[in-house]
Amino acid sequence: MHMKNRILITGSNSFVGREIINYLSKYNYNLIATYRKNKNEFKSKKVKLVKFDLKKKSNLNKRFGVLVHCASVTPANEFRENYYKINQIGFKNLISLCLKSKCNKIILISSVAVYGDVKKQSQKRVLLEEKVNMQKAN
Repeated sequence: MHMKNRILITGSNSFVGREIINYLSKYNYNLIATYRKNKNEFKSKKVKLVKFDLKKKSNLNKRFGVLVHCASVTPANEFRENYYKINQIGFKNLISLCLKSKCNKIILISSVAVYGDVKKQSQKRVLLEEKVNMQKAN
């Protein structure tokens, strides 16, 4: 099987990660699905589950041609330190792993939730802009 047919999918316990795995398992791909705490069971024999901690440099010895990165934490779900380690350091570690594996495609899945309460941030920004505009007018 070609490297491009082997896909590493992070965040197999997330809703999106699970759906991607279920979809791709119907086709001619070998999937390496990572999990952090609890592992999901998948019906397909094409799915190899691997415990994987993004905060640590990986010694994953599986080669892959494509990375689908669905693993992240949101500010509401984690301590600030874990948020930084998983989302920033973890992604850097994944890039190193991709280079080592000669991965030729990276698909990053994210959402606005990683930025926290966007509505609250937007309101703060509007208030700040109004304050700056008032100061300019005076």
